[in-house]
Amino acid sequence: MQFLTMYRYFLLSIFLLMLSHTESYGQISTKGIPPSFSDQNLSKEVPLINLVSLEKSKIALDKAYDKMEATPLEIGYTISTEMSLTNSGVWHELANGDKVWRLSVSSEGAEALNVYFTNFYLPNHCKLYIYNEDRSMILGAYTFENNSETGIFSTELLSGDQITFEFIQPKRSKEDATFTINEIGHIYQYANFSKYALKDFGDSGPCEVNMNCVEGDIWQRQKRGVARIAVKRGNSISWCTGTLVNNVKRDFTPYFYTANHCGVGANETDYLNWVFYFNYEAENCENPINEPTSNTITGSQLLSSISYTEGSDFKLLLLQNEIPTSYNPYFNGWSNLDENSQSGVSIHHPGGDIKKISTYSEPLVSSIYEGDNEDLTGSFWRVNWAETNNGHGVTEGGSSGAPLFNSQGLVIGALTGGGASCSNLTSPDYYGKFAHGWDKFATDNTNQIKVWLDPENTGATSISGLDYNDEFFIPVFRGDTVAVPVGRPVNFTDLSIGNIISWNWTFEGANPAVSDMQHPRDIIYPNVGVYDVELEISNGINTEKLLKQSYIKVVPLVTPVPATEQITVYLGTKALADVEFTLLDESGRKVGMYYSADAIKSRVINVSEFRTGYYFLKIQTPEFTQTHKIVII
Repeated sequence: MQFLTMYRYFLLSIFLLMLSHTESYGQISTKGIPPSFSDQNLSKEVPLINLVSLEKSKIALDKAYDKMEATPLEIGYTISTEMSLTNSGVWHELANGDKVWRLSVSSEGAEALNVYFTNFYLPNHCKLYIYNEDRSMILGAYTFENNSETGIFSTELLSGDQITFEFIQPKRSKEDATFTINEIGHIYQYANFSKYALKDFGDSGPCEVNMNCVEGDIWQRQKRGVARIAVKRGNSISWCTGTLVNNVKRDFTPYFYTANHCGVGANETDYLNWVFYFNYEAENCENPINEPTSNTITGSQLLSSISYTEGSDFKLLLLQNEIPTSYNPYFNGWSNLDENSQSGVSIHHPGGDIKKISTYSEPLVSSIYEGDNEDLTGSFWRVNWAETNNGHGVTEGGSSGAPLFNSQGLVIGALTGGGASCSNLTSPDYYGKFAHGWDKFATDNTNQIKVWLDPENTGATSISGLDYNDEFFIPVFRGDTVAVPVGRPVNFTDLSIGNIISWNWTFEGANPAVSDMQHPRDIIYPNVGVYDVELEISNGINTEKLLKQSYIKVVPLVTPVPATEQITVYLGTKALADVEFTLLDESGRKVGMYYSADAIKSRVINVSEFRTGYYFLKIQTPEFTQTHKIVII
């Protein structure tokens, strides 16, 4: 991540990957044209291997997809193979001495195919292209930049039931390339096993709202973090949705948040084969005639997760590649406070379609996931979707894991499931709470978000999103004391990082309660208790908040110190009832007890009869218990 962090210090020229050829569909690769497209000396004969498609049982094909089952939308399966440069295909030497290897593979009945490699290693200057039969889609060139320590690599989808591999080994290359085509993904997009069979480009429900309609105008930054996921689990392939999330260090680490039920049970190798599609959306509000391009990242690592049957239903991943600047990514902000939002949106890929937006305008309801353990009450948000200018956005299969945003544009949940659909607009959906995944069920770092997004335990309760253009700034502050006698002043110092032009402080229970000074002074707490302090900073474009909960502890004021005849205990401007005062000697033996049933603001205690020494005064009310060390002479 060190390379990317330097981008926060200067302005980057961000641009979307513009594609002028059909060969580039967005995966990290170089552009180009396979040699066979122009070299007439290359034989048109290419070996073709016909794969035997797996038989899907009639039970599976007839099973209706149900969002309430909290399962991702399956779109295909993989077929095991062992094809390589040495046991399959044909080699041909070009006039310049370069060598070209080609192989075609088909899987009857597939609507699309993709490829899963092992032992993947391409030396410098080597190139690999993959294209479909009509050459309408060409992936690559893949190069040494696609190598990884694991040797695992996978591709996005190519439409049709036949693909061709074309590998170029330059004469100047001194190393041999290696790769094994370990699995071919067979996508049965339009299998008629239910009305919820995969709806890819252009075929999500008619009520859905495209991301770049007016409904998405104020969500243009957030959308850039949301991606469609091609989930691999064993030999199953499914669609889900998720989002990049920011972390307290703000170092552009590519953490990715989605639902745990997306690929639950996937192994380490499966996660390395997941493909993440960014910027897959319509250019404007209308559905495009041709499928839009997208930008993809391959590979992830599971960091932590919780099942929806245990509460929250989240999965936090680490993508195996930094996000290229050309993708214009946005690392979405979040709130870990368990506070319902009055309005907001969800951004998602229903049925694997282009990016859509759904809007809620009624307050979220804290809930259980329908039909599940009542002990988990409060670990999900229940949401009902609203009709808007261009439709009545809901969610569908493929939306699983989609982020739920509050009115401040922060992530507060990931989609588990629900009954909402274009034929059932009023049925609710359920999102596992980000707040509960944060640390509510935590026993170690494998089932909490906090340890990853706030590794230094700063206590941050929310952070805004971040992109490579944003100036780096962090709210930081401290008080000159965190335990103060009632009525005594506290001074606060701003230690925030960045070019900050405004400060907004909120002091719970204090006078004054707010301040716009950079370093507020003489903040008085008139009553005993424990209080929050919040600082919001701004650089004129973006804002950041830091809330320190229970930061200031206000204790009774005991005077004089040392005492001779009597001591006075001041409790504050608010009278308190049922107050008990217990005086203990240095050994802990009770030597005096005083009680006030009536509400009082202070109490005078006679200590003239006690010998010189150290004592402890325990003050107990229904709200708090505090002990003060005193000296009597």
